[in-house]
Amino acid sequence: MTRPSLLENLDDLDDTQQSREEELYRRRLIHYHYVKNMEEHNELHPAALTDPVGMPDPRDAGASRLPCAQRKA
Repeated sequence: MTRPSLLENLDDLDDTQQSREEELYRRRLIHYHYVKNMEEHNELHPAALTDPVGMPDPRDAGASRLPCAQRKA
């Protein structure tokens, strides 16, 4: 994961665009530090997020919309 950075041409943007880019940078930086700290201090967290067993099965979403009598066992 690469550390986020501000746009090089930030000074060329108008105030509204600068504000948006700064907010986006802030959010990306917070996420970056969160991920880096989890990787360093809590090895189970990133492992659990990438474990295929923990991934939802898309077939389950369709079944949840059916009335109980029509669901397959």
